[in-house]
Amino acid sequence: MRKSIAYILVFTMLLSFGWTSFGAENAKAAVGVDEQVVADFSDEIDIRAKTGLISGQDSNHGNHQTRVVRTSHGSYVAYVTDYRDGQYLQHPTQGLSEISVMKINKDGTIKLIMQHVKSYDASQVSLIVDKDENVWAGLVYENGFRDQFDAHKNGMVLEFFRIDAETDEVNGYSTIVSDIDINGGGIGYGTFYYDKATNSIVAMAADAVPSDPSYLYWKVFNLDTLTWSPETHSMRVNGGRNAYMFFNPDNKGGLVVVTNRNPYVRSSVTYFPELENDEGLTPEIMIENGMYETRYDDDGNPYKVPARQHVSYCFDQINAYVIPDINSSDYTHFIVYDTDHSRITGTSEERITPEFRSKNEYPNIANNNGGDIFLDNDGNLHVTLKVSYVKMAWDWEVTEERWVHVVYDTKTGEKLSETEIWDSKKWDLNFIHVCTRIPKDSYMWFLT
Repeated sequence: MRKSIAYILVFTMLLSFGWTSFGAENAKAAVGVDEQVVADFSDEIDIRAKTGLISGQDSNHGNHQTRVVRTSHGSYVAYVTDYRDGQYLQHPTQGLSEISVMKINKDGTIKLIMQHVKSYDASQVSLIVDKDENVWAGLVYENGFRDQFDAHKNGMVLEFFRIDAETDEVNGYSTIVSDIDINGGGIGYGTFYYDKATNSIVAMAADAVPSDPSYLYWKVFNLDTLTWSPETHSMRVNGGRNAYMFFNPDNKGGLVVVTNRNPYVRSSVTYFPELENDEGLTPEIMIENGMYETRYDDDGNPYKVPARQHVSYCFDQINAYVIPDINSSDYTHFIVYDTDHSRITGTSEERITPEFRSKNEYPNIANNNGGDIFLDNDGNLHVTLKVSYVKMAWDWEVTEERWVHVVYDTKTGEKLSETEIWDSKKWDLNFIHVCTRIPKDSYMWFLT
């Protein structure tokens, strides 16, 4: 295990610093073995050339989604934009996003397969490959069009597009799940996965309200019959909204899903209203402690204006849900990683004072940006995640930032191990993305 983690760190260093600056000897010394790690990169391919699109802000929030897949007949790339011909895509009542799917042939040529416009949501697009090597592009998003779309005022839109393995012909299958209360404002970064055991696609999303109670919803699309299940399954999740779903099927028709909890700071789950205001702070205190922006008058002279970053919700917990049968709503739950609540002290009145603002450390516990999960051969759950604490009510000093690898028994919820794999106080890296499932002698596409 330690050797595997070391290889992960070396791979990250190579990506971050470059091979020449890190050096082969340094790599071997870090790993502690004699093997040399070599990474070959192809020439850069400009996938925008076939679409003329420039990615807008709508293309983010995709760390938990698959945007690139590889088949024996080529690689497929999904691309998101909210911008075309110099204009943002707009609807009378709703912003829009445009999904493009391109095929990269083995000779490097590019073919535009499909484009589709959807209402804006933080949830975007994922790609999967079924057992017959058909590629599926899936969209899971809130019905932003409301009553203008099939007379439904609320609910979740599911759209799946089958790209034929032999002809690249595209056929779409969609439904609106109107028997749930999404409440507006997005659906918690919904996405889907392919369940090989049942030859089905399972789409899942969280409701929009980061407070308690909150729910996860899922619906099953059978690829043998090309039909949706009549039932919409749901489960009440632990605390506030559980988003950024990471899936791992158990190959028996069941599922382990790991989520990132992100409740409102004013919710009953985590009541930290001081994170979204400057109560208790004077302009003088803010400027004296580095919480300001520098502006310039008409003569070019600089002056300071009190300013501090605010947040309306925080990431405070990683949860796991074990669903034995995707066609049933039965499940078990355990917490993968929780906040150290001793880092936040004082009453609501005390926490707005400079004394408490300057010392309280708030959580940013997440696996949605660089983390991953997988099940090993014994059915144990492995999760890589970031543990971070920040003075969010003050100057945003990061007091702790490290990555850990935890292992759980999915049958009992017992933690089997926890290993630190990176600490910002010990390592100086530009970024880290922990890769846990790269087959030997294989290759990956990097979508940038």
